[in-house]
This record gives sequence, C-alpha cells and structure tokens, in this order.
Amino acid sequence: MQGGGGEGGGAVTAAGEAMAPVQIDVRMDVALLHCQACLLPLKPPVFKCEAAGHVVCCFCRAGHATLCSRAGTHCGELDAVVGAAKVPCPYKVFGCERYVVYHGAADHQRACQCAPCSCPEPGCVFVGSRAMLLDHFAAGHQRHAVTVRYGRPWNLGFSLSRRWHVLVGEDRSVFLSPSARSALPPPSRWSTSGRTARPKRRPSSGASCPWSARRATARTTWSS
Repeated sequence: MQGGGGEGGGAVTAAGEAMAPVQIDVRMDVALLHCQACLLPLKPPVFKCEAAGHVVCCFCRAGHATLCSRAGTHCGELDAVVGAAKVPCPYKVFGCERYVVYHGAADHQRACQCAPCSCPEPGCVFVGSRAMLLDHFAAGHQRHAVTVRYGRPWNLGFSLSRRWHVLVGEDRSVFLSPSARSALPPPSRWSTSGRTARPKRRPSSGASCPWSARRATARTTWSS
C-alpha cells in the first residue's frame, strides 16, 4: 500500500510539473511594448489601427481614430503579450528578486522595499539597500542601530556629539533621528525607505521634541 501510494504521489507530482507553464527569458525591442501615440507602456486592452498598423492604448484610441480614421480594433493577442511580458526589478542588485509585468514596473519601482538609500553623512557617497545601509552605518561610521517597537511609548537618550542616530523598527524600517546640533533639519521622524533619507514631517525646533515611528510614540532627549 505504501509503495502504491508513493507511485501515485509521484504521478501527481509529474502531472503537476507537466501542467506548469514554461517560462523563458527573451530579448525584444522595448518600443514594441509602448503605445505609438503617447509612448507610454501598453497595458490591456490594446487597440490596433487597421489603416496603418499603429498600436495604441485605450486612452489614445479615440484621439488616434480621428487621425487614421480607424483605431478601434481590439487586439486580444497583444493583450496577452503585454500582460505577460515581465522584467526584473531595476533594484535587483539591491536585493529585490521579483519579476514584474513591464507596464507595472514603474509602480513597483516606486514602492519597492529594496529601493536604494543614500547615506546622510555629508561627503559620503554610499548608496545601498536598507540592509546594506545598516551595515554601512556600523562599519563606516560606527553607528549601531537602536531597535524600537511600535505601539508602545519609550524614551531615548542621545548624545549631542553625534550628528544623527539610527533606529530600526520591528519591520526593519530604518529611521534617522538627527541631533539638535546637526546641520540636518530639527529632530523628527526620518525614513530611508525611499531613494534618499528625507523627513516625513517637520516639528517645532528645540533640543527635545516628540518623535513618532509609525504606530509608536516616544520622546527624544539630548545630552552633551
């Protein structure tokens, strides 16, 4: 019985592998994936101008029809192509392993958690992912991150001798807390989840101010 079950399981696995779609990497002229009217990436539904063979998106269909008289033919074959054409994330070198549909690549890039961050230290040209940035802070600037928890109050005491301090949230979000004497803006919530570190909001100036990290609330105090 066990032997029979094993053979049956193997047959099911083989059948599943046989049904899995085969994917390949191809190279093609990227212009073929762009609307010939607005030049933006095509996404379904795609239309074809029968008069001159122009391929246009649904937004340009009406306007192009007035130029070529016929731009209303829906091209289902191209829908399948532009809906399946995938490219690696441009931040692959920074750790993102996702392949995204070409027409959605820009949206993914704006939200990608592997987007590179710039080091806030003046004169430092380092650029890397959040994980790389934390390693760089420790190795290049001797700044070790302080782990914080969301949803609970806590106090932080920082020395004024340093220009900025690194905090890491439970979800590995990286925050910078500039010191009161720093050339950076006054202490506030900073996030390096985008391309560069930038303040999310600007509180009133002073040596002590409320600081929040998403769902957490805290108060930073500064000492010489």
